[in-house]
Amino acid sequence: AGSNANVAIEVRGPRVEKVSYYKGVDPGKWMNGVSSFDTVVYKNLYNGVDALFFCSHGKLKYEYRLIKGASYKSIHPTYTGIDSLSIAPNGDLLVHIGEICIGEEKPRVYQPTRNGVITRNASFVVNDQAHYEFSVSCVDPRYPLIIDPIYSTLLGGNKNERVRDICVVNDSIVAVAISSLS
Repeated sequence: AGSNANVAIEVRGPRVEKVSYYKGVDPGKWMNGVSSFDTVVYKNLYNGVDALFFCSHGKLKYEYRLIKGASYKSIHPTYTGIDSLSIAPNGDLLVHIGEICIGEEKPRVYQPTRNGVITRNASFVVNDQAHYEFSVSCVDPRYPLIIDPIYSTLLGGNKNERVRDICVVNDSIVAVAISSLS
């Protein structure tokens, strides 16, 4: 909601591994040998805001990177195909899908300055069943702002799952490759 219509997708760090994307039962719609990358960037997803998706320590992460003066209030992510959103007592965003609950860890928000990094207090704010935003205190518009939650998905099972790669399938799908012992 509120994102720019013509977003440029930039990929960084091409990897030698190829991944496959299987959705549904029609093999004609399956994709094999899709290139994978270390980072996928949605440039200017919101005015003055880039969204980056990447893997870190086996977890899928995303960050919003705002240029100086850009407003975090323009960021309004939307989940589709879910039942509801809620906030856990520790500040994590919880995504409810039937009996399953996945989450995003409370965001770490900071501003790099000439004199070091300034951490800002931040939280998720649920607007309705599928939309959320961020609340950030004391933002200094003279410096860029980084909003850095960890996207904790239910990928695989409960035995040593790790995110290995991400790739762009098309302009609306980012695929995640995992390894799992489950």
